[in-house]
Amino acid sequence: MEIAVQARDETAVAACLAAGDSPMDLNHLKIPVLFDALQSNSTALLELLDAAGADWSTPYNDGGFTPLIYASLHSELTTVKWLVERGEALQQRTAQGIGVMHVAAQRAGPEIAQYLYDRGADPFTPTEHGESPLVLSLQSKHGLRLFRFLLGCYRNRGRSVTAELLPCLIALFKTQRDDAVEALQALMPLIEKVPGDAELRAALGAPENRVANPFRSLDATLTSRLSRALFALLKAERVARSCPGSWPGAPRWQGPQGL
Repeated sequence: MEIAVQARDETAVAACLAAGDSPMDLNHLKIPVLFDALQSNSTALLELLDAAGADWSTPYNDGGFTPLIYASLHSELTTVKWLVERGEALQQRTAQGIGVMHVAAQRAGPEIAQYLYDRGADPFTPTEHGESPLVLSLQSKHGLRLFRFLLGCYRNRGRSVTAELLPCLIALFKTQRDDAVEALQALMPLIEKVPGDAELRAALGAPENRVANPFRSLDATLTSRLSRALFALLKAERVARSCPGSWPGAPRWQGPQGL
């Protein structure tokens, strides 16, 4: 069954099912073979397994990734749509509080996150470790488009980014990503209070936030060219807001009539 599914051979899969194989049989990694079908992105195969009694609530492994959470990270949009349209719950979570938006936020583009959000998925709730989709998007190599999309979710819902501010800034400094300045520029209009250098340095120096790279010390991180650019951008924003009339005391996405 595993080989037939991975080959996207519908005839061979149908023959395996007719011979008594099950969509819940384990592959060579001890994972239900239905997850191989999710990676195949073949709705025809998914329909075959569904008709044969596939259980779409079965977790991938002890991590608790359901088929929808798994597909939101690994599969194409057509597969995610197939699962959602058959009624899989958008608000499902693992024991660690990871949901579809947390994994979709780590993709290369916002298409799946956009679809899930449009269907009602929650883009704000953090995991049990306090990581929101917004923060997680900064851990993706190609996450700037997703980060901007998620910022738009906050703007559209009138949500504050205060709780995510320091985690986002810490992620930008720690990852030293090439687009960090662009990400900070996108974040800036939603910041209600710009943190000072001392507050940010203290947060970066906290044990839980220290850089994991053994070849980059905290001092090297804080003094890199990119970090200096980030500190300069934050300082410029603080100075601009200190000028009379430059900061009306409300987030920039909140117009004169309020939300």
